[in-house]
Amino acid sequence: MRKITVNIPPVSERAEFPIIFILLFLPSYLNQQSLPLAPFDSPSFMMQSILQSMLVFFLIRYLMQLRPAVAGNRTVVTSALSPQINVKHSLIVLAGLLGMHALYSFLVIPFLLSAGFMEHPAEPLLISRGIMLLPALFTCFAAAVMEEFFFRGYAFFRIEESGLERVPALLLVNLIFAVGHLYEGIPAACFALFSGIFLSVLVLKKVSLFSLAAAHGIFNFIMILLSFLRHINL
Repeated sequence: MRKITVNIPPVSERAEFPIIFILLFLPSYLNQQSLPLAPFDSPSFMMQSILQSMLVFFLIRYLMQLRPAVAGNRTVVTSALSPQINVKHSLIVLAGLLGMHALYSFLVIPFLLSAGFMEHPAEPLLISRGIMLLPALFTCFAAAVMEEFFFRGYAFFRIEESGLERVPALLLVNLIFAVGHLYEGIPAACFALFSGIFLSVLVLKKVSLFSLAAAHGIFNFIMILLSFLRHINL
């Protein structure tokens, strides 16, 4: 019996990032408005989110190990892929994210509202009836791992490899990240932009992506809990 051989042409380094983004992220960006009204009430949504995030994480980590960034950035990539979670680094990241959110919530938004530059942002309804704490925690960590490895790791290094200077590459990656949060409103997208830049700078300071993801996941879970507490008090 003759063997059938299928030759798959190699993907060029410049085309790799756009193809992965179009296949894995663009569809979810375009369908953000179709999310269930209270996604953390839905076990099927949480399971789907966890599985999707883990598959993307393993793919991105494999690609980063298979073809690390150019020699000049290899030390950064090595530290970024360090599998250890540095508790001190994670606490610094978490403190930074909470501080930025407090500044955003209690200073920036009230100033813009009082100056008439914006209307009061509507909070997305994350929870309507209750919350399943353990699945919600797993979902928050899974999404954080996927986002950190894709945006702060893989996407940044690949865009920089394509010839863009470091600062424009950092800004472009986090603009793309912010666009994915537009369904929550422009203020939330702006917060995603600035917090994303903060996290990218930490990667360049050799904070591992796992440490970022741990802090990011805890931050997400804190925001979910605060949303839940606000709604049950209404």
